[in-house]
Amino acid sequence: MFVSRRAAAAALLWLPYAAAFASARFTLPPTPRAQPVVKRYAEPSDAAPPADAFVPLEDGAAAPPPPALPAAPSAKLVAFLWANTLLLVPVAAAGALAGANVLGESWAWSWAAARAGVLLALPWIVLSFIPVDKYFPSMADVTAHTELITASALGVEFGGWKRGVGVVLATTLISASAGIFEEAAFRGVFQRAAKWLFLAAGGPAAGLVGAVGLERLATVAAVAAVSGCFGALHNYCRGYALLAALAGAYFGLVYALTGNLLVAAVTHATVDLVAFLTCYVSLCTRSQADKDTLAAKSFKVTDALRATRANFDAAPAANGAA
Repeated sequence: MFVSRRAAAAALLWLPYAAAFASARFTLPPTPRAQPVVKRYAEPSDAAPPADAFVPLEDGAAAPPPPALPAAPSAKLVAFLWANTLLLVPVAAAGALAGANVLGESWAWSWAAARAGVLLALPWIVLSFIPVDKYFPSMADVTAHTELITASALGVEFGGWKRGVGVVLATTLISASAGIFEEAAFRGVFQRAAKWLFLAAGGPAAGLVGAVGLERLATVAAVAAVSGCFGALHNYCRGYALLAALAGAYFGLVYALTGNLLVAAVTHATVDLVAFLTCYVSLCTRSQADKDTLAAKSFKVTDALRATRANFDAAPAANGAA
């Protein structure tokens, strides 16, 4: 077994903090926002303008209404999101070449390890359905952010079994890639490097806490440090950095306790997959008014993602016109 009773008990201590979807992981350039509009009416000697007439400032433009959420998935945007996860491959490769045991001390490619990863994801998934945004308003932004990413990539309308199969395949591709490469980079490389540094710095204290105690302290410090950096890199909206840090701490703890990157990667991928699919089903079953309300929300990353999709969607039309 890859997860002992002691390891499982320690992992469960972190579960109350894990009541959120896995964070989105895309670093995109911000979309320029429209400048404020000032109404300028005609001079008194001129004809009176309509009540809603205005002239935008020279350095700005009237903000258009928010674009409606797309109905269907975008294969190009799914490929774009998948390609973003590949940016971490050089990090994992460099760590492995430098001598880091990225795969873990107890690495084994087996169904037992994969099953352990799924089981460790289940409590997190159950807790993710708790409506925490009712008690913590900042969580509403995190939820809306996740929903906009899902809507941009997968659409907000069911479209028959073929589209359903495509959505499942797309989410599986993105989730598996994120689980493998993010865990390899952040846990397999950064967490191991941080632990080595803490062990080296704490060498003189080994006489006080013992070798085993120092090992445990270094592991806890490494998990905390790397998860903090992970959260800071995901500071997309209110509450997102904190939840990303807690997610990183949970996955880091799974990796540290099992010593097998496969377990952590499967846990991560399973959480992401379920989050995408449940979010997609929720979006598709909502009223049009709720969808319009979501479409009006604006965040740095999701604005850029929606602009990227708009460019992808406009490309075929432009090619056809040419």
